[in-house]
Amino acid sequence: MNARLYDEAIAQSKSTLEIKPGFAPAHSLLAACYTFKGMYPEAYREFGAAGIPSGDPFLGYLYAITGKKKEALRAIETLKRTAEHEYVDPYNTAILYLGLGDKNGAFASLEQAYAERSASMPQMKMEPWFDPLRSDPRFQDLLRRMNLPP
Repeated sequence: MNARLYDEAIAQSKSTLEIKPGFAPAHSLLAACYTFKGMYPEAYREFGAAGIPSGDPFLGYLYAITGKKKEALRAIETLKRTAEHEYVDPYNTAILYLGLGDKNGAFASLEQAYAERSASMPQMKMEPWFDPLRSDPRFQDLLRRMNLPP
């Protein structure tokens, strides 16, 4: 998926599911690939098969880009409430903000993730969720501060 070879990732995930039906990570990867390919009904189906709850940031991203802004905003509120009593990785919240087209919200979340030393941060160098930010100087600055080449 990170190489943007979505068809190959889809084929591999389906092969995995033949071996281990119901394997949630394979369903989640399928959902992400379908999202990036614009295959939204399939993405929703796979999120459901993975048992992803409605407050999930990746499902929230899908809600946002498919015009279900109310559900996406509800997912943000769910994440904020959850963060009051358990850790919520702001890196994932940034993805939801990107679905809403809120680059400033995404960068605020990424800055928080950076400050908290989120283990997910190096992934932003390659993950497709962050493609809309790559040309922004703030993104390049984050990469530089993490000692990752641009």
